[in-house]
Amino acid sequence: MTGRRLTAPAGAPSVDELAGLIDQALELLSAYDTDEASLSETEPLPSLLAQCQMLVDRPDSEPPILRAVVSFGPLDTAAERLLLAQANLELLRGPGTPGSGARETRDAALPPAIRRADLLRAQQTALHGLARDLNASGRRLVVVLDALAGEADLLESGPGDGHDPEEHAQDQAVPRLILSCHPLRSYLLARQRGLLPLGMAGLEDYAAACLQILEQFPQLPHLQLETLSVEAGNGTVEAALAELCTALRLPPVRDALALDLPALDPVPAGALLYPDGDPATEERLDSPAYQDLCRRLGYAPERMPAVATVEQARRITATLPALPARPTERSPSRLSAVLPHLAVALDADAALAPFRLDLYELIARVEDCLDHPDGTLEAIDACVDALSPRDGALVLITCAAHFEAVGDTHLARSLLTEAETVIAPDDRPLRLLTAEMLLKMGKAEIALETLVADALDGSDALSPASGSALRTALGRLSPKQTSEHGHALLLAHLDAHPPAQNDRRRVLIEIGTTRETVPGQGSTEKLARRCAELEIDFITVDMDPRNSQKAQRMFRRLGLPFRAVTAKGEDFLANWQGWIDYCFLDAYDFDHGYHSDLRQNRYESFLGSRIADEACHRMHYDCATSLIAKLAPGGVICFDDTWTDAHGAWTAKGATAMPLLLENGFRVLEARNRAALLARD
Repeated sequence: MTGRRLTAPAGAPSVDELAGLIDQALELLSAYDTDEASLSETEPLPSLLAQCQMLVDRPDSEPPILRAVVSFGPLDTAAERLLLAQANLELLRGPGTPGSGARETRDAALPPAIRRADLLRAQQTALHGLARDLNASGRRLVVVLDALAGEADLLESGPGDGHDPEEHAQDQAVPRLILSCHPLRSYLLARQRGLLPLGMAGLEDYAAACLQILEQFPQLPHLQLETLSVEAGNGTVEAALAELCTALRLPPVRDALALDLPALDPVPAGALLYPDGDPATEERLDSPAYQDLCRRLGYAPERMPAVATVEQARRITATLPALPARPTERSPSRLSAVLPHLAVALDADAALAPFRLDLYELIARVEDCLDHPDGTLEAIDACVDALSPRDGALVLITCAAHFEAVGDTHLARSLLTEAETVIAPDDRPLRLLTAEMLLKMGKAEIALETLVADALDGSDALSPASGSALRTALGRLSPKQTSEHGHALLLAHLDAHPPAQNDRRRVLIEIGTTRETVPGQGSTEKLARRCAELEIDFITVDMDPRNSQKAQRMFRRLGLPFRAVTAKGEDFLANWQGWIDYCFLDAYDFDHGYHSDLRQNRYESFLGSRIADEACHRMHYDCATSLIAKLAPGGVICFDDTWTDAHGAWTAKGATAMPLLLENGFRVLEARNRAALLARD
């Protein structure tokens, strides 16, 4: 049969074309002069004829049905690749429903002449018609429906209008299932990409929306995406593939190992979990809806399967746009100086996820946070939590610009530090914006480090040798390290005198949790890290619940088993049962005359009055009284923000507490950094 070839028609063959192909094969067979015995069982011709016949028969062997996969938010691309690996399958993203948010909101967004039910029926009819057309050519249709975008409503009824019961009954038989991954992973990925529905603030709201879908469609089976990826074991993959094929009425997979199984979508480096599986997130993991969703989907709330990390994004270039007019006159914000820089950042051609906020909405959100009835800082936290990391960082930088303009440089610097933790090295627009703010505050050396982040850690970073040389040069240009506050005395003591092993685990209590993350401060995190290294239990106590919440989230992010308690420090120490080995006193502020209105308002909210020296001295005196009775033998006290005046008298926070301690057998081991380290004689 050499010298002649079968010629298949281009495109998808029709029945007549396939019949012609078979005729060509028979003609070749009759022209080939050989006896029957010379044909081997491995000749390709019988196989070719069988395959042709199978293709001819297939369209009539399966009824036209629609298959639907429901996801909570955008479906992981690993699942899409797995579905596309099935033979003769077409994948279609859901058509979407009008608007977003609650059903009432979507209904209100429609023109009066069009009912939402009519629009859904039209979409359903189109999908079923497409399924029938594809089925006629031997293809199967799978529609991916995003439940959180309202697309799952397409499953509520078939496309029929009730006039044709037989057609309606057939359309109702739609194979479908929920394909899920770990709720925390799904939420963080959607948030990172800016794909969460508007108005969905935080993990708890996301989980509540997912639970609503499970209640709406209790009959839908759900399958864990993790069981279908390369991270799962072979037996798990085969069982999960069988379940997937059964739910969607797909042919069974004969050889699961032969499939090019996908990996789960990569995630931002450090954004999800540590090598041991503990989530590295500051989201609350004990909220009711999140706990319930994990239970119903079969996941552990506190742990997730390991996933890969993304490559860093490409270099970003910026363009200079025209500056919009001031969006509102009602604002209490002070942002006029930073508006041109905000416009540049928002209009930059970024390779990263685009901003969902424009300049008008950005300023409106910042202004809504200022003087918010629930508290400015709480409002900023809630606003940032509801946005993607890029948009959240933009809000933090904009808030920092306002507070810098009104003179609260400590809070401005703290907000910039918080923003920098989520800005990618290659995010040039946000890094330029951050550098503008740092230079305005006189922090040129920190601005320089911000600007070269892409050269040191970006996707187009310098070679290791060149990067090391650049870091050395930066070290020479930067001034001496910022002087640490009083916690440096306690850290130095722990280094020089680590606790000896005995039957009792040592305890360090910090009175006054870190409020702002600025150079030289941050005692809570620094003490916690050292306690973890030395196997010392650590508890931080503060009267401001926001400080406690941020500390607890930091502990979770770092994987530290410590506690943050919201209470008055003097009350906590008075009620403490047992020995205290180390205590860092850095709570109630003394009145130095430079406290911001926001700081004073926090004291009024949680303590009932503005900062006053008399209350400061009384609070620390009460703490010292408890420590005299409860400090363990060999224990030490570190008293921050206290020093002696020109006459040798103790002043600031320790004006009355320091004399009390010295009168009761304590001596000063060291005094520097406006702090004192004491031990009992």
